[in-house]
Amino acid sequence: MDAIDPVVGFFGLGLVAGMLRSDLKLSSGLYDTLTIYLLIAIGLKGGFELASRDVTALMLPTIVIVAASAVTPMVAYQVLLRLGRLPHPDAASISAHYGSVSVVTFAVGASYLGRQGLDYDGYMSVFLVFLEFPALTGR
Repeated sequence: MDAIDPVVGFFGLGLVAGMLRSDLKLSSGLYDTLTIYLLIAIGLKGGFELASRDVTALMLPTIVIVAASAVTPMVAYQVLLRLGRLPHPDAASISAHYGSVSVVTFAVGASYLGRQGLDYDGYMSVFLVFLEFPALTGR
């Protein structure tokens, strides 16, 4: 029997802790360290994979991804504001969540695919960054 992948194990631990409404927390220093490690690991993997690819072939998917990441929260905001009749701050907050991606969920998914022996393009982590681009540049 294979050991559980640490990424999947911690994801499961977090899921169970949330379901039990536990106040399980990591110290802020450990949390920051793990966050930086995860972002660097994903960035390096994507960067190395991207360096071995023809960047021009990725231009169209990149444009589509950036457009989708910009349009999704704008559409969600209008729908929540008009159809949902939510106050502006609530509509903005919820639409920002719809426009955001989860690095942790991406890492768990990538780990799962790797453990299953399913190949995926390593440059997908670059697309992860592009999906966050509007959130990083928005005000």
